[in-house]
Amino acid sequence: MAMSGAMGSVECDGMYSKLINKEEEDTLYDEKNHKRESSDVQDKNLLFGVSEEHDMISQNYSSAQSTMERLSFNVSALSDAISKLQKEKADLEKDRERLQKRVKDLEEEQVKPKICQPEWIQFNTSCYFISSTSKSWDESQGYCAERGGHLAIIDTPEEQTFLWNQLVRGHWNAYWFGISDEKAEGDWFWVDGTKLVGGFWMDGEPNNHIDEDCGYMVKTRNPGILALGSWYDAPCSMHWPWICEGPIS
Repeated sequence: MAMSGAMGSVECDGMYSKLINKEEEDTLYDEKNHKRESSDVQDKNLLFGVSEEHDMISQNYSSAQSTMERLSFNVSALSDAISKLQKEKADLEKDRERLQKRVKDLEEEQVKPKICQPEWIQFNTSCYFISSTSKSWDESQGYCAERGGHLAIIDTPEEQTFLWNQLVRGHWNAYWFGISDEKAEGDWFWVDGTKLVGGFWMDGEPNNHIDEDCGYMVKTRNPGILALGSWYDAPCSMHWPWICEGPIS
């Protein structure tokens, strides 16, 4: 009976040992599963974190790219604005230089009195030369041009009266001035290319009596010929004295 009891005790010990071993195995299994589950959770959290970080990096990259494009546009617009300002500055500097030169010229003009050349007479802003010898109309114009002038261009009654008063009375004292219709008969032009408007012609003139394409004025002993009606036309090859006009120097 004692042996039976001993055997029963051994069996109990074996069953207990098995139970303990099974519990240990279950505990180890649970711990492994727990570790595995913890590892899976950590992996998932890591993947989620990496995904979030990737999304954030993508957003930051897109934002940086947009900022770079905006800055690039701003730089281009700024460059255009700078170029425009530089051109405006250059234009302003040219205008300033031109104005400074004009001011200097005006100051010199005020300091230096303007006079006519010897033997030339002044009226308003022009000088006039009345010749005492005779040439053709073209030769007379050449003489005036060599001296910086031209045959007289007479624009006003006051100018015409002034010049006519400088002439001496005579049988037929005629003087070339700067008008002709050589280009087209009846179309009278001044030597500077402007067309005649009006004029101070004698009654019945110009009449192109013998191919008369150049204008002259006369001062005679006849009191009926007055300053404002003293122009005639004549062939340009005729030789008369002449009247030059030039600027005050």
